[in-house]
Amino acid sequence: MLETMLNQFPPLEQEAFRETCLRNGVAPDGFTVTAVEDAAGAGPPRRRTVSVGFGREIRQYNGNLGAQWTVDFEDDLRSRVFG
Repeated sequence: MLETMLNQFPPLEQEAFRETCLRNGVAPDGFTVTAVEDAAGAGPPRRRTVSVGFGREIRQYNGNLGAQWTVDFEDDLRSRVFG
């Protein structure tokens, strides 16, 4: 298993996260964003899970499709999941 922090994500993915935050009036720096990627093996393809934390709230998103997870993150922001 490989864990990465937001600053290690691909640049376009980092930018998509920041833009999503700013578009919704929240500071990107207030969130803790990590990704865990299961090691490739003889089984199914790798699975990448992105976790976004704010205070006590932590949500997980499917990170297999690059920045696509930010769409679900934005839905949660609009629903005020993070406060």
